[in-house]
Amino acid sequence: MSVVSEVLEAYDAGLSEEDVAQMLRQALEAGAHRGAATLTADEAAFLEAHAGVAGYDPDKALDVRGIVTARLEVEMSVVATSCSTEELAGRLGIDGSRVRHRARDGSLYSVRVGRSLRFPRWQFDDGLRTLPGLSTVLAALPKGLHPAEVEGWVVNPNPNLVIDGEVVSARDWLLRGGEVGRVLELAESLTRW
Repeated sequence: MSVVSEVLEAYDAGLSEEDVAQMLRQALEAGAHRGAATLTADEAAFLEAHAGVAGYDPDKALDVRGIVTARLEVEMSVVATSCSTEELAGRLGIDGSRVRHRARDGSLYSVRVGRSLRFPRWQFDDGLRTLPGLSTVLAALPKGLHPAEVEGWVVNPNPNLVIDGEVVSARDWLLRGGEVGRVLELAESLTRW
């Protein structure tokens, strides 16, 4: 048994070694593409003169290992804070096909990891009920956001959402009975940028 399969089995991650290999492949490909465009000497000089970026060294600008490591950390974080289709189906007392159907119709947010779907836990309350208005809010978010961007937008405090003087996240706003329309407006405003 390899080290990777031991870890996957020990944590019941719901992933295969092939899934992990695919994540690594995608991270390495993303890192390789980052090196495709580097700054010219004139661009570097402009940045140093006008943007406060002192000492830019194009030879040291690309840290592929750092890029790959950061991407894998994000991908593994998504896995660690999510449920597999089977796990969610068991907790909800429904068939896995029903969970996949809800992912397709947008009433649940899912992330494809390898050949599997993962369902981030931020979209549920403690009783595994979805956030009020979740499907409407998800539909309003711009297409193509990375799962970490979606999660960050949902769980990080938003200065436009205040309850009793406390800045709250979209998740907390919805859980505390805040108007879904307010979160929907904020989600729709993301497409304007």
